[in-house]
Amino acid sequence: MTTIKATVTETLTEALELQKEITGGNFFDGFQWKPMKGDEERTHYVEETTGDIYYVYEYQNGKQTERLFHKQTLHSTLSDAGFNSVSIMDLGNGTALISITAEGWANTPSNRKIIAKHGMIITTLAA
Repeated sequence: MTTIKATVTETLTEALELQKEITGGNFFDGFQWKPMKGDEERTHYVEETTGDIYYVYEYQNGKQTERLFHKQTLHSTLSDAGFNSVSIMDLGNGTALISITAEGWANTPSNRKIIAKHGMIITTLAA
């Protein structure tokens, strides 16, 4: 299991400012990078020691909403890898504890349907 203690920010701009305070720079320094549509408005989680930025992307798949946990990076990829479960616990005072648990959900349509039905947050990040 991977555990991340993070500061919660309401916008990408706030997350990037906090990342710069923690690390002295931003993950995209030296590169041309443009946020994806909707990045500014979603809640972000900034890891308190590394400054890594994470977020939950909600994706409409037919009638179901899938909730995918991602790390903000320079690139975006599609993957057919299996999924791990994510839980986000609000600790108060603008902090959260995020746990990634190795669940081994295969990336199949039937599993995605079950995951979406139960409102689970999933990720392809390592547990």
